[in-house]
Amino acid sequence: KKKQIRKKTAEFSIVKTGKERTNLDVATKGADLYISAFVTEHNLPFTVTEHIPQLLSKVCCDSEIAKKIKCSRTKTTSIVKNVIGKLSSQNAHEILKSVKFSLIIDESTDLSTTKHLVIICRYFDGKQ
Repeated sequence: KKKQIRKKTAEFSIVKTGKERTNLDVATKGADLYISAFVTEHNLPFTVTEHIPQLLSKVCCDSEIAKKIKCSRTKTTSIVKNVIGKLSSQNAHEILKSVKFSLIIDESTDLSTTKHLVIICRYFDGKQ
């Protein structure tokens, strides 16, 4: 019995890690990342991403990638906070090590007594 179970498990793992499936999954994840970056760059509300996957699957009906995109508001928020945000923070940190910069700080409290602190860093990067 043990040999039969191991054999079935090995066959299942080969099917799950097929090269076609991996390339499609990587391309789909890349599409999710591009959608999240687009929404962030153009300052769109994250709720817009609840409708983008359906739009892309209808417009690009022959694309397997468009059919598999599942990037909604929650996933977009997570990608922006945990991937794009961290990378941007690391890039800014590396730039600020070598240039002069100034900080602008603004504190406020809204009607529900929630405190906010905004820190803006201004610098000149001659590369762009």
